[in-house]
Amino acid sequence: METFKMDLDKHRSPDYRDKPFVRSVFDSNDEMQGRASGVIEYLLANYDVENGFHGYINKKKTIEYRFNRAGENIFTCMIRQKWVTVRFNVNNMNIKGDFDVINRQGRKDKKTGEINVNRYIDFKIEDEEDLEDIDSFFASNPITNILHRHDYWGNISFELANNETFTVYTPSKDEIVIHGYEARLARKLRLWLNSNKSVKNISFETPAKTKMLNDRLDATFKLKGIGCVIAELKSIRGGSTNSKMCIRNALGQLLDYRHYGDGNEAEQMWIVIDAEPSKLDIQFIKKIVTTYGIPLKLVYEIADSF
Repeated sequence: METFKMDLDKHRSPDYRDKPFVRSVFDSNDEMQGRASGVIEYLLANYDVENGFHGYINKKKTIEYRFNRAGENIFTCMIRQKWVTVRFNVNNMNIKGDFDVINRQGRKDKKTGEINVNRYIDFKIEDEEDLEDIDSFFASNPITNILHRHDYWGNISFELANNETFTVYTPSKDEIVIHGYEARLARKLRLWLNSNKSVKNISFETPAKTKMLNDRLDATFKLKGIGCVIAELKSIRGGSTNSKMCIRNALGQLLDYRHYGDGNEAEQMWIVIDAEPSKLDIQFIKKIVTTYGIPLKLVYEIADSF
């Protein structure tokens, strides 16, 4: 069998929980996570996701979220404690418009408002209103893979989803606090499972035993007539991503946990999302189940239930 080696540092994931370093930082800093999530939500709303790929990268000292197309790094979010720097590669474009930038590679013509840039320009985002500068930038300049949604920045909040948290205890009695969108989804899933008499032994954030320190199963429980179920929870994060991306990311994690989990094999695996999937999403899951015999279920929230 022929194999290929991939540079894992180039791997992207839109879910920060897939990156242990990012997760450890965000879990201890709601303000930082909220700002990063808001900036990324805004950029995704203006991004052609069908013709590009994006996500957090594997770094241990800094947090970066990159947007790419055909191997080209189009723009990057460099996430700091008090702000997010959004860097656009512009490659000798004459940038038009009146907006504030951290200009490292060019000069702005005071008469025309144009910025002649050799490589890139940076925007410093500290609060939601700073996004208006990027909106003006999009409105006046053709940027690869940008489908500009005028004034969408006004819909963005840097507050985590209602600042919601959900505290759970692992089997070893360690306290884990889940934040934001995933907290809301986890809380509602627990309420729903608790209302089902066929469900018992519900546990959240259980160590996955994959020999990776931060790998945890979002939820595990026993289902009468089935046996052990493991579940991976993914949120569309207020529309900043979609059901397809949630399913893709959850599926990879579930297969990884089940294969490498050393005792975490399950009779059934659930992908739990907080949005109704498309017909293509449902067909995709059915195809996997019938073709490969994987005991997979797609569970999604409808009107505060599942």
